[in-house]
Order: sequence, then structure tokens, then C-alpha cells
Amino acid sequence: MIVCDRRTDEGQALLDRLLGMAWDRRASFLYEGAPLASQIAHARTLGDGPIVLVDHGDNTASGGTQDVMSVIEEVMRQGFRTSSRGRSPIPRPSRASSRRGRRRA
Repeated sequence: MIVCDRRTDEGQALLDRLLGMAWDRRASFLYEGAPLASQIAHARTLGDGPIVLVDHGDNTASGGTQDVMSVIEEVMRQGFRTSSRGRSPIPRPSRASSRRGRRRA
């Protein structure tokens, strides 16, 4: 959104410039992650202390459900001696909010 205080031509010029910049830099907006095995191997080189490996593949913003144990499987395959696994609990909706949702549908 461009707010231009009635200076439409200047606002349009700014919009065009910003869109051009975004288009020119579009490749830098893409994320290309390294293969999981090399990421885990890199984590092993980090030394002492807690090393947090976050698997956010089933995060609602990730673009799809990835209910798999790939990270844990790779950690075990590479022979990590100690690890802790856990998840963030997702609270169940209360009965009241569930009823409200059904009424709206």
C-alpha cells in the first residue's frame, strides 16, 4: 500500500519503483536449504552446549504437513549420543469455542 496524500503520480512512481526493485531481487527471496544430512553433520561440529535442531516442517506456515521423523531419524543415523526430543503442546480448543465454530459454519 502506498499512501501518497493525493499526490497520485508520485505514489504511482514510488509503487512502480518498489515493484521493480522486488522483481529485480526476486531470486534473493527464495530459500534454498542444505540437505538435512549436511545440516545435522554441521550441528555436530558446533561443540559443547545445547544445540537446538528445530523441525518446523509441520508448522502451519510451512506450506504442508510433514508429520515425519526425518530429523530424529538423521540424528540417530549419524550417531548422536545424547538427544532430547519434544514438541510444543497444542492445546485443545475449549468446548465453548468449538460450539461457536460449529454455529458459524
